[in-house]
Amino acid sequence: MIQTVQFLEPRIEVAGITLFDELDEVNEIIFIMQGTVDMGFELNKMRKIGLRFRKSNAFGAYECIKDQRSSYITVCKT
Repeated sequence: MIQTVQFLEPRIEVAGITLFDELDEVNEIIFIMQGTVDMGFELNKMRKIGLRFRKSNAFGAYECIKDQRSSYITVCKT
């Protein structure tokens, strides 16, 4: 656990940035400390946002552990 915590790096993402797109390879876990993140999917080339997460969430953990590609679109809202 200590080895994992040593590699954490803070960063700031601006609104509108796509963290993960559908079928993207996920090789990082992102911990959200402030702001809002939207999660959804794409159908007929139109993005549909279904969930909105506030601060204190982690994204990409399941995909990293299971070595899977992203199933959803994750976008920074604020």
